Amino acid sequence: MERWVVSAIFVSFLLFIILFTKINYSTPTQDSLFLLVMAQNISKNGLDNWVIASPASWGIFLPIIQSISSFLGEDYLRSLMPTFALSFLCLFSYMLWKFSTSMGVEIRKKIVIIIISLFVLITTPLFLLNFFYIHTNLISSVFFFAALTTFSMSSIEKEKNWLVFSMLAFWGFNLSRIENPIFTLVYFGMSLSFNKLSYKSRLIYLTPTILMVIFWYFSIARMNLGTFTDILDSSRSSTIALVYFLFLVAIIMSNFKWVEKRLLKNLNSLLFISLIFLLAWMFNEKPQHMTANLIGVLKNLFITGSWGAFWYLFLLSFLISIITPPFHYEGLFKFGIPVYFMCLLVLGFIRKLPYHDIWSDSANRMVINIMPIALLYMQLKISSNFASLNNHTIGTSL
Repeated sequence: MERWVVSAIFVSFLLFIILFTKINYSTPTQDSLFLLVMAQNISKNGLDNWVIASPASWGIFLPIIQSISSFLGEDYLRSLMPTFALSFLCLFSYMLWKFSTSMGVEIRKKIVIIIISLFVLITTPLFLLNFFYIHTNLISSVFFFAALTTFSMSSIEKEKNWLVFSMLAFWGFNLSRIENPIFTLVYFGMSLSFNKLSYKSRLIYLTPTILMVIFWYFSIARMNLGTFTDILDSSRSSTIALVYFLFLVAIIMSNFKWVEKRLLKNLNSLLFISLIFLLAWMFNEKPQHMTANLIGVLKNLFITGSWGAFWYLFLLSFLISIITPPFHYEGLFKFGIPVYFMCLLVLGFIRKLPYHDIWSDSANRMVINIMPIALLYMQLKISSNFASLNNHTIGTSL
């Protein structure tokens, strides 16, 4: 890349940060105040003596970044969320360009697809709100999108350097919200079925992330917490760490051929079937609670969650995709998106109260993680059809 391009990007980002430092469009709620209190705790006490909120109730990534504001003499970093939003729009455009290029889509059509995608993102009410909302949702979504797309790109381009970015993104994702390691574990399992990593690559690229989660959640279990917002207790934190340890053991044992051929090859199907049986058991155990969760999620997606028409369009495109030829690696999307919502319902089982049909409900905000992936899938289906049309035209002309 030319130096002037890099310089222009750097200056543009700098001006953007200055603009949103001077013009404050931040949208805070009570949750935002808890996160900012955590930031103050970190700047003054490190990871000790938590007041009101702690890592057992909120992800640590945003409070760590916001703790810098204390040293700058500010109440909080006003430009942080808009900067993440701009970074995400650039990241989404770049990854959509890369995926479309791998399909052989023409430049003009790629530009049109990217413009349409950006328009959808900035006109979806809930997603636009999170560009300024002081919370963990947008940050979590950025890391999740980066983690999954770079992991997939490593398989498409046969380039392992993509896995470095993927694992770094998974680190950020796991530290953004306390339930994210559950999603990570499921998607690690699914990705291993689609991305045929060698045993050495599995050890090099997956182990550091697994060890980080184990270390962090054992650390949470040993912290002196007890704030009234805590969700994780010592047993829950230790359980998450223990499950990750068992997954690490499975990765180490995956060198055995029977594990690689019979387990890893079919891991996505096993996970999907296991989630179906788990949800069936949960609906049997708490029928009213789980039914309320399901209704709450559906109402938020299509009526009360401030998603506009996005999920109607996605549902239509998903149904159409069933009868159209699949593109390479499409299975990861077809499995991954439904699995995310299944995991969302599983998490709802352990809640005391069911999900609410309001935009600010935690389940509705967690949907922000998967929305960009769903949009990418919709656009890749369009790209694959463009590519098929190009190939058909070339073949006809020949």
